[in-house]
Amino acid sequence: MRPHCFSPALLRRWFATAGAVLFPALAALLLSAGRATAIELYYTDFESFTAGDDHWAGTDGWLANSKGVGVHGIDNEIVAGLGKTAFLGFKQPLSTIVTLMRPVNYNPVAAGRPIIEFETLMGIEDSTNGHRDSFFFSFYNTNGNFLASIRFSNEALTYGVWRLDGTNQYDTGTQFTRNDLHLLYASIDFSTNRWSADLDGIPLFTNAVFNNTGQPLSLYGVSAEWQLASTSVTNHGDNWLLVADWAIRAFPKGESPLLIHSNGVNTAGYPWLSWNGEAAFDYRVEYMTNLQATWQTNLTASTFTSTPSAGPITYTDPSALPASNRWYRLVRSPSP
Repeated sequence: MRPHCFSPALLRRWFATAGAVLFPALAALLLSAGRATAIELYYTDFESFTAGDDHWAGTDGWLANSKGVGVHGIDNEIVAGLGKTAFLGFKQPLSTIVTLMRPVNYNPVAAGRPIIEFETLMGIEDSTNGHRDSFFFSFYNTNGNFLASIRFSNEALTYGVWRLDGTNQYDTGTQFTRNDLHLLYASIDFSTNRWSADLDGIPLFTNAVFNNTGQPLSLYGVSAEWQLASTSVTNHGDNWLLVADWAIRAFPKGESPLLIHSNGVNTAGYPWLSWNGEAAFDYRVEYMTNLQATWQTNLTASTFTSTPSAGPITYTDPSALPASNRWYRLVRSPSP
């Protein structure tokens, strides 16, 4: 039985984005709503897994090396309130690097959803045997090439969180707390090869180069890895990684902020709005007749569904009386 001192506190994160622009000439209020939905490439809280050594890999499509020696598996209520969790480390492995991965095989840019978000609730239990190692969350492309990684070094000389871009590694200047739970979040833009990450909401890095090797940018999967500081497996640390949740999501990349490029009134006196439509997004124009009313969604032909490519969209409100005031809202959401 692995000893542990993990805090039972649970961490959660919620995301929302919004923006607003006022067009007084038309008395029109235009709002853009951000990423309301996402494609879930993979999620697990490990509750469906069987508890015990060597039960992480082989379940729900997870792959691993160094199998059969109890260096990864599933715990049940090792931390009060977490239910089942996965672990990596503690016992002597068969190799100096142990990797677990659940493939998703996704090409974000080709699929029109170039933003990949990864989130996990994790913690690292410290060693008691005098040896300390490193744990990684690494990203690989569909050719099997390493792209980038976030390293949690438990080693004395490099203790802290590091960023790797396939060529170099950089100290983020942030230290994790041993024997505590942390929420790790990363967002990668595969269309620009940039990414950002934070730990418990505190930025680790922002808009950094994701991969610096020129490898094709696709996503085979995200792996949890244990790398020994020693070249001998007999000198492994009995430190270990706990993982409570694992989520990978894909989002389309929307113009930020959503801009109304032009607007006006036609010769018949009816207001019109024009914006740049984007692939993989739906748009809906809503309105209200005064600021005390509720938003109405019954405008004729006011919903615009996703198209394969971007292009201008213009909407004219045929129901507005000439010279009347009306407040409009433009709602953007990722296409299902």
